[in-house]
Amino acid sequence: MIGFYWRWLKLAVTGAWGFTSVAGSICAIALAVVVDKRPHWANDTVIAQLNAIGGWIVPVTMFCSLFVARLLVAPYWLWREMADKVAQAESAAPQIIAVPLKSRVHHKLAVDNAGKNVMASVNVMLELENGGPGEAYNYEIAAYSCWLKNPNEWDWWSEQFFARWPVGATVEFHFSRSKIAEDQGGGKFGFSTVDELIFVVEVTGRANAAEGKVFENEQIWLKWEARHTDRIVPPNEAIVKWLQPHLAHFKASIPSRRFRHLGSS
Repeated sequence: MIGFYWRWLKLAVTGAWGFTSVAGSICAIALAVVVDKRPHWANDTVIAQLNAIGGWIVPVTMFCSLFVARLLVAPYWLWREMADKVAQAESAAPQIIAVPLKSRVHHKLAVDNAGKNVMASVNVMLELENGGPGEAYNYEIAAYSCWLKNPNEWDWWSEQFFARWPVGATVEFHFSRSKIAEDQGGGKFGFSTVDELIFVVEVTGRANAAEGKVFENEQIWLKWEARHTDRIVPPNEAIVKWLQPHLAHFKASIPSRRFRHLGSS
């Protein structure tokens, strides 16, 4: 409370004092010019009156008038300043980014439950970071994936986090995708060197408070290639543009399955 009153007084005084200093200087110069142009006024009585007017009467009057006016208006200015800061803080949405260099991918082979096919699977541990400026609360992370050779066969996995995600903090998100392994001959199975897994990460939640404004993060597009098993990279723009309609079509079919977490297909 003391801090508020101090800022109130400081705001009123600072503006009034600065303007009065300039006005007082201009007034003194003007009176000096008048005396110079009217030499017959140069007697002790007139000089004393001019000094009084230019030296303290006009400056003090102007200062008091401005001080009172600014003192009355200063609370509104302070309120507007605080309101703008609050609005700015509430509108600051988190910006979630992927950190590919800290993400990990593991691939393995396994026989399916029916014992008929050898499945090649990719397990992704994706590290995501909140780049700010806002914090995320009660957020949901969803990953959509497809093999580049099969753009119409999407899968998805989502997870809800009832937690706070501070600026600069990282969160690990895990999901997997599998396919029938390629027969490489000689009883060997695995991925084809042209296999590429495309996955899209979406993050939604509340900004800056548990009941804050809903935010939807920009889609994060990434790619894993079987010929470079240890890295994750962004796909080129042509692939993104080509796959966006396929992804949109798949997402349109999700509401009826909203509460199913699909594994691999």
